Amino acid sequence: MKKIVRPLLLVGLMAIVLLMGKSEWIKFRDKTASDRYRYQSYRKTTDYFRKLLKALPFAAGHHALADSYLDEGLEDQAVEEYNKTLQMDERCAPAYLALADIYLQRGFLKEAMELLQKAESVISDNPDIKDLKKRASFEYFIDAGLKAFEKGDRLGAHEFLNSALETNPDSALVHYLLALSFDERQDFYRMEDNLKEAIELEPRFHSARSFLGDVYFGNGNFEAAIEQYQHALTIKRDNPSVLNNMGLAYMNLERYGSAIPNLEKALALDPANIGIRHNLAATYRDYGMLNKAIKGFISIIQMEPGYPNVHNDLGDIYRKQGRDQEALTEYRASIEYGKKRLSQTSRDPLLLIELAHAYNEIKKFGEAKKLIDEVLFVNPNDPKVYLIQADMYRGVNSLRLALAALEKAKKLSPRECPYIEKAITDVKEQMLRSKD
Repeated sequence: MKKIVRPLLLVGLMAIVLLMGKSEWIKFRDKTASDRYRYQSYRKTTDYFRKLLKALPFAAGHHALADSYLDEGLEDQAVEEYNKTLQMDERCAPAYLALADIYLQRGFLKEAMELLQKAESVISDNPDIKDLKKRASFEYFIDAGLKAFEKGDRLGAHEFLNSALETNPDSALVHYLLALSFDERQDFYRMEDNLKEAIELEPRFHSARSFLGDVYFGNGNFEAAIEQYQHALTIKRDNPSVLNNMGLAYMNLERYGSAIPNLEKALALDPANIGIRHNLAATYRDYGMLNKAIKGFISIIQMEPGYPNVHNDLGDIYRKQGRDQEALTEYRASIEYGKKRLSQTSRDPLLLIELAHAYNEIKKFGEAKKLIDEVLFVNPNDPKVYLIQADMYRGVNSLRLALAALEKAKKLSPRECPYIEKAITDVKEQMLRSKD
């Protein structure tokens, strides 16, 4: 609130100075405008002058009255008086500015824009009106762009955000929002360009750094992703989401010694986050730290027994350790919980793959095949389903079909996958042994 005293109340304040004395006046003078109304003498003076101002049939009287209401925080009364001011004097620039500012603070962006456009048509040479109109336009276009994006109208979102950029071409925020509005698969380069522009304008823009890292991660450029995550962490050190994503980037590069500390720190910062807990347990598993992995997966089951794929994860480790009965128990639990999540109206391909894997492991290959065929019908280009299909064919000793499925998975994978190469080698060796 402004620390000023309106001119038409100065006469009343002179009387207050005499009543208070100099020292009290200094304390009074330094108070916010709204706090002054707590003084009874000031309140009486204000009420008296407001009665006089209401009786005056002039724009200046209503404007002074509006200002006094605004000082006290009575915005509704201030709005009413500013409107009366403009009805009497449509060239009163301060009334336009004050009223538009109230609209902006309340989030009435369209109303503020319309008012300032009217003001500019009447008073074309006022720099304050031009500046406020520019600010209002900027906020209006951002707000409209976000609303269009939320409705799924990407074209409309881009138009509004580009208009915001025309209003303020040096806005890091608009470049960031434009990047958010693009589809990652189709507009990777435009996302990247806008995020780079945002970072150039504002190098410590944490969200832009983190998001650019995510974009690189999604494109398989894990080294570039890590670089952006490291920048983001220098700005905001203890961000579990960024630490988690950086850990996963290191994991994809098979640099487990760097992945694990980041994931451990992320989990320490957000211990209730099951996603981070699962990522850490999976990384322990891939690095051969099986006991820690088991402990991690069991903790997830205790928190959420039906968490996706966790029973399969645990079952796979038990099977690797030769604990076959415990493995079977986990695969059956995976099927039990998976069926509860599955319905005719919601046939999530990831859940179908999870169930197919569990059926493979308990040697119900017919059930696994039905689910695999269903996934392939919906999405024939998912490499994960071909890996499960290869396991199924190996289970029934159809090695040529298993090899074909692995080759398909290799072809569809966006990058080299050592475990696919190892599976192909294993099947080829198995085929040679069967010939012998």
